[in-house]
Amino acid sequence: EGLVVEEVAMGPSEKPGRAATGGGGAHADIDALIAAACNVQKNLHRLPTAAAAAAAGSGPFLDGVEHMLSLWRGAAWEVGEEDAAAAAAAVQRERDAALRGEACRGAQLIGNTISANARAGVGVSDGAAALVEDNTLSDGRGPGILFCGGARGVARRNRLSAHTGAQLEISGGGTAPLLEANECSSSPLAGGALCHDWAGGILRGNLFSGQGRASIRVSTNARTAVVSNLVTGGAEAGIVLSSGACPVVARNDVSGTGKAGVLAFGPGTCPLLVGNRVHNCGQSGVYFYAGAGGVLRRNDVFANTGPGVLITENSDPELTENLIREGDDAGVLVHEGGRGRLRSNNIHSN
Repeated sequence: EGLVVEEVAMGPSEKPGRAATGGGGAHADIDALIAAACNVQKNLHRLPTAAAAAAAGSGPFLDGVEHMLSLWRGAAWEVGEEDAAAAAAAVQRERDAALRGEACRGAQLIGNTISANARAGVGVSDGAAALVEDNTLSDGRGPGILFCGGARGVARRNRLSAHTGAQLEISGGGTAPLLEANECSSSPLAGGALCHDWAGGILRGNLFSGQGRASIRVSTNARTAVVSNLVTGGAEAGIVLSSGACPVVARNDVSGTGKAGVLAFGPGTCPLLVGNRVHNCGQSGVYFYAGAGGVLRRNDVFANTGPGVLITENSDPELTENLIREGDDAGVLVHEGGRGRLRSNNIHSN
């Protein structure tokens, strides 16, 4: 491995001061949903895993999924938007301050060139915290930057390319870093960001281009928030949500992918997709299949080669107030056992 940080001794975490609440601004409605979704995330630990459900029969698992869907409905339709927008701003400031504070008290890896390592270029694990900033990482046979085992901290403004593993990876329950403003480019054998196995944290404001696999993948019950990222190009899907993942996916711009722009699949997968732009993708704009659910609200889905939204194989999402337009196929296509609930969408010129 290149640089490894683990078991860093840290003093007691200082509680950040409560941020002042303010007005909603241009994105008040989206902030409201994100704030409500943060409250929903607290319920995720109550859902059994797919493996546990298989051992005990599918009933409890499916009941849990329906409960999560009802919570997402509340987040999407019933919040007080002005209050929730102010709460969202406060939550974000406090969370960012806490993460940056932890990172600065831990290891600081700044301005390094890291390449051709057999494992992770940078690994932060076992409850450690680190600030990983302004590094150039390339040509590794593992992930570029890996947070795992309850690690926290901040990775920002790093440049990553040509790794065999994911360029950015968050793994394991309790692992919750902030990954922001990183540039992940030209990785023909791997994907951009992989968040899995109950991982948390925030993936925000990153650029993903030219990935060989999914630019962003959130799977196996992860709840990593995916916010304001730019995804362009890539051989496969732009954002993939699977295997019980229930993240907030908001304000991302996804375009030019070889396959679907956003792909959600598998029982228990129940994301909240809000305020995203999904366009000029090689297949569907947004594709739900193999029993996925979730809420798709106020997204702009346009100029895709396949259907704007495709729902198949017992998937049952809710679509509301989306703009689905100017595609080369149907605006919304439900077939092969797909279901769904659509209301107040604007679907035209497909």
